[in-house]
Amino acid sequence: MNIRFTSNSIENENLLMPVIVKILQENGGELTKQELERQIAGENDAWNQYVSHFNKSSKTGNNWRPFDFTMNYSLRHLKLAGYVGFKRMAPVKLTAKGLATDAACLTGEEVRAVSTPIWMEEAKQKRAAKSESGIQEGAEDEAPGENRQDFFDNEWRSELKRKLTEMNPYKFEIFCRGLLKKMGVSVDKEKGVQKSNDGGIDGYGYSLSANYRTERVALQCKRFREGQVGSKSIDEFKGAIIRHSAEYGIFITTSSFTKSATETAKTGNFPVTLIDGDKLIDLIESYEYKVRRVSYCIPDDEIWDD
Repeated sequence: MNIRFTSNSIENENLLMPVIVKILQENGGELTKQELERQIAGENDAWNQYVSHFNKSSKTGNNWRPFDFTMNYSLRHLKLAGYVGFKRMAPVKLTAKGLATDAACLTGEEVRAVSTPIWMEEAKQKRAAKSESGIQEGAEDEAPGENRQDFFDNEWRSELKRKLTEMNPYKFEIFCRGLLKKMGVSVDKEKGVQKSNDGGIDGYGYSLSANYRTERVALQCKRFREGQVGSKSIDEFKGAIIRHSAEYGIFITTSSFTKSATETAKTGNFPVTLIDGDKLIDLIESYEYKVRRVSYCIPDDEIWDD
């Protein structure tokens, strides 16, 4: 699988479109964009690496994720071709056409044969409308596949992920321990809280199970700008879990885990709960940890599209 780490790759979109349809079919025909992204990352290590990859802007110096472009363009093509339907901040749903499609035989070229003429006609109509109104044409009129800035439904998630990846590693450890406390884990004040290596852990705590049994939990945090957490890191963490007599471990990263790391976490007598960058943001949102919830309205009907 030849995935390019750019935002301007028709090849990536063509590879992703059948994967999206297949994953939606396997999950009852409906997933949120975040759930869909996780499933894509779990397909294989190539997709996992692409989902977690960041490039740095030569103009602003900020990190940005090529996958965001590929995902949004792929979904737009699938929607125009009649395979999926979705609205902003709402789940992606397969249409009757999408449900009946053999995803194993579907190709991106097949989707584009239907979607591209529709996309180009919409762009032509928008240009004409702007010309009549005296509004100068903008980047949003460019053809699909061209390199342009796009607006994402969950822009705040991308911004939060960028802030997490740029956080000082020690500060990230403190942040993760604070999140665990918010989640009801009583964090030990000594184990894993020193800057020096504490036997391969970054935190230690006690949680109360559903049957009121106190369980010991070890914490490991890895703030990665690039790359994925592999099985070797999970094996080393399992050794630390045993040394500290913990029942299980929690491994948090701003990146993602390789497929072999995911399998390693499940094996043996000491399971490891894996929290990747997207799940971390979900928890931050759910527990409103160091973030503030705001409310606003968005257009939610096709009548606004014109």
